[in-house]
Amino acid sequence: MKDIQFDILLRVIVDSIPAEESITESDLRNQVESVSNLASLFLRDPSIGLLSDEIKTELFQKAKEKVYINWEPAIGIYDKRTRLIPWFEESIPESNRYFWNRYKEFLLKKKNWSPKQVKELDDISSLVINQAGNPKSETEWNRYGLVIGEVQSGKTANYTAFCNKAADAGYDVIIILAGISESLRFQTQTRLDMEFAGRETGSTVGNSGKFFPTGVGLFANQQRSPANCTSANSDFSINLLEGQQFSLNGWKETTFFVLKKHVKVLENVVTWLTKNNEVGSTGKIEKTLLLIDDESDNASQNTMAQECNPTKTNGWVRKILNQFTKSSYMAITATPFANIFVDPDVDDKDFGAGLFPKDYLFKLAKSSNYLGVNEIFGDDSKLENILVEINLNQIEGTKDNPGILPLSHKKDSKLESLPDDLYDALRYFLLSNAILDRLEKEKHQRLLHRSMLVNISRFIIKHDEITVLINDWLLQARADINNYATLAERYSSNQDSGELYEIHRIWQKFFNDPESCWIDLALNYLSEAIKSIEAVPVNQNKQAKEALDFELATKKNEGHRFIYIGGFALARGLTLEGLIVSYFYRRTCCYDTLLQMGRWFGYRPNYSDLVKIWMSKDLMDSYHDIACEVLPDLYNQIDTMNETNLSPIDFGLMIRNNVSSLEITARNKMRTARDYMHPCEIRGHLIETPRLINKKGIIRQNNTAVLNFLSTVLCYSMNSNTDYGTKGLFWKGVSGHDIASLVKQFRVHPWHLSFQSETLAEYIIDNEITNWDLYIAGNNEPSFLGDGIPIQPIYIKGINQEINPFPRKMDLNKQNANMLRVSGSKLKVGSGAMARIGLSEDEYKNVKMKNDYKSLSDSMLLNVEGRRPLLIIYPLKMLFENQIDGEETKDFEYVFAIGLGFPGDKNQSIKRQYKINLVKARELFEEEEYDE
Repeated sequence: MKDIQFDILLRVIVDSIPAEESITESDLRNQVESVSNLASLFLRDPSIGLLSDEIKTELFQKAKEKVYINWEPAIGIYDKRTRLIPWFEESIPESNRYFWNRYKEFLLKKKNWSPKQVKELDDISSLVINQAGNPKSETEWNRYGLVIGEVQSGKTANYTAFCNKAADAGYDVIIILAGISESLRFQTQTRLDMEFAGRETGSTVGNSGKFFPTGVGLFANQQRSPANCTSANSDFSINLLEGQQFSLNGWKETTFFVLKKHVKVLENVVTWLTKNNEVGSTGKIEKTLLLIDDESDNASQNTMAQECNPTKTNGWVRKILNQFTKSSYMAITATPFANIFVDPDVDDKDFGAGLFPKDYLFKLAKSSNYLGVNEIFGDDSKLENILVEINLNQIEGTKDNPGILPLSHKKDSKLESLPDDLYDALRYFLLSNAILDRLEKEKHQRLLHRSMLVNISRFIIKHDEITVLINDWLLQARADINNYATLAERYSSNQDSGELYEIHRIWQKFFNDPESCWIDLALNYLSEAIKSIEAVPVNQNKQAKEALDFELATKKNEGHRFIYIGGFALARGLTLEGLIVSYFYRRTCCYDTLLQMGRWFGYRPNYSDLVKIWMSKDLMDSYHDIACEVLPDLYNQIDTMNETNLSPIDFGLMIRNNVSSLEITARNKMRTARDYMHPCEIRGHLIETPRLINKKGIIRQNNTAVLNFLSTVLCYSMNSNTDYGTKGLFWKGVSGHDIASLVKQFRVHPWHLSFQSETLAEYIIDNEITNWDLYIAGNNEPSFLGDGIPIQPIYIKGINQEINPFPRKMDLNKQNANMLRVSGSKLKVGSGAMARIGLSEDEYKNVKMKNDYKSLSDSMLLNVEGRRPLLIIYPLKMLFENQIDGEETKDFEYVFAIGLGFPGDKNQSIKRQYKINLVKARELFEEEEYDE
């Protein structure tokens, strides 16, 4: 069966499943069977007979990948004072959404999105455009918002949807600030030509030139089209527009610009707006502007003190907004740290308001097939095989041997060779191309574009040198493969075959398939697969622009196979389609820079098992720290902002500082930030673990850690439980070091910020908290399920003792399926009286008398003079109402949760270092005066 026929059948299957409905695997198989039986009808080809079981299986697997995609819900936060009602749906009937409807059709039919994916984009784009502002409103307005999406997670698709809906709503002008490099501006322009304008701009601007429909332009009658004031080949030019006598007043459809964030470009836009467009009585253009600031944390922010004029880029952006009676500033970024620290009070008669997102904040949905920093570097990552540690001895050098390209290299140092593991990465890339060619032929798994990234220097001259060395190596590799591949059985293990031998070595290192698979690759695929591969430096030259024009190559059905060499240009916004291999070794000092350099984040359908990233262990650790501490902390605050119905102007944010050796962002972007040691109260608190990680490996690790820990307390005497008014097993005098060891090993979900395992373990050791009570909160009598089936007891090795776990209904967090909630929405695992464990009956009565027999809090029970710290272990039988929730943990009879009770004054705490924004500072310090 031809690939195009396979794709048609797959499209029929996926489109037959309504976006609002879920489908079981059994029903999906039945749907595949039904479509397969009618294949000749759908393909309009009577010669198509019954499909083989192999093709049906492939159709099922491919449909499964598209249908079973889930999203963490998007979060929308609005200023209650300025929140807008959902005007878009009410004022723009679906039949009148010309631009959105053709974009939707393009996504379904050309990009092969599933109806479910399109519906998700439809929903979030309507939510955002509702808050951007209604262009039909009769009053003047200016709105400021922030949209956060993870690196390479589909932000461009989202703001393309915003553009289409803004055009439907009647926005007169849309300006996209597309980063600060021409490579990114070009890529953004060609994307919007395809998915918004619907026509090739080439070198034409305004309403001139011939009309060549493309992309969405092929899915409508072309009665309407936005006017472009920039083109694929040129940024904004006053001369071009004035030569055509083009103005906003003479064009009834939306006019759009795609601009670099260069001072002169922005200044020219303001000049053209003021010289060539009519203004109203207020001295402003009576039009509605949507300004989308992509990579908004870069270059747009004012880094000058408040009493000074703003930085030039920031000033011109604000002046553009200030030209219009109605303007909406929408900041887009994956790294919102600098945005958070924008001064919310800035307003200037010459420049207008600052860019603080006072009106709304959205965190975009993330789908289950996205590979991001947490999926690759997080504690619960299943993708550790993606990472390959580079050999620092060779690249940095040793005492006896100078390094090939150390971080401190100079631009005038001559580069004679490349690191051995970079050559290995190149060999892996060649091999991956051959594997993908075979998959395309055998499994209908086509990956049109294949890319490799090399980012090891900030100097353009070095990019050119690296490119020459790689292209020279490619010539030799092709020669060796052409000479020896047909004799692969004889020469694969013979060093005389040069690169064939080396690629075979890489095959043996990274793949476990039989040798016959290698022979098949070498004989039938390798030579052809690598024939067109070429290295290209990503800078401002014409070759780079052509190599990055994935849209044009896709239209021609010509796959790009490039090795992209670069530095800064590869660090922000740029998309490398089909990125398989990355070799990354750079110095960075900031969270945002490091995250933005991760071009390997994103979607890797059908080839995620081939993806590899070569980097140093230090860089891996830095990504891990951001994934596990910084981002979960920030996202948790945004969740809290949402739950408390507060807006960005009311709810301050803070960013974990001093994580790893990195700064949050450039210091001049944190000019308004304040240092703050955020207290995490310990004394007088019972801290428990109601949020666990829903991963088999983590649960197994926790269970093992608890059982191993219990074997260490056998030397302590077990006390009678009669004095404590509860069931279970109790020990006294347990070592603080043993407790700390367990706490350090015990893994909880990173979003449960009150239980930070390593911090708590360090606190126990540093403060010499010892002589602990230990309580296992189990049933002494057998427990039963609702249908009378007994719950399997847990045998505690060494003391010949069984404990019966409590049955507990559990579920998964709806925003994060990796979060196992052992207590539903509650933050307690045990009952309210658990903190009394360790108190004698007399001590307990005294506490009740002292507090007038009121309901006793944990702090009341823990602040008894002379009482010992307490560790509670909860053995729990997992029960799920939704069986899908329990799928990951179905092999486990039980799970452990734990609690730590710290006696003493509740004001004693551990503190973590944060940078807080001005809104947060006012929350905490109630409008105190601050030194500038």
